[in-house]
Amino acid sequence: MAVVHRTASSAEIRAAVGTTETQRTVTNRLLQGQLRARRPVACIPLTPNHCRLRREWCQARAHWRTEWRSVAFSDESRFCLGASDGRVLVRTRTGERLQPTCL
Repeated sequence: MAVVHRTASSAEIRAAVGTTETQRTVTNRLLQGQLRARRPVACIPLTPNHCRLRREWCQARAHWRTEWRSVAFSDESRFCLGASDGRVLVRTRTGERLQPTCL
């Protein structure tokens, strides 16, 4: 079921199969089958114009030294301690990241 319905959560798989196993056990079994929950890849096609503009932007800032000291970066990690945060995850095996069913 996890391979056919890539976006099914472990709770949905547990309910569909009708097992008395815990949700964590279902997740562990999926991991043993090398099916991991990942965010789907968003492939944005870059036109030649996009590539040119990105290259020009990088070349214009290639020699910045002092300007980059004032730039702050953040990984913006999300933490959800309660119920589901509504994000859609896709179950994938190693090497399946860019297949059409995982996008």
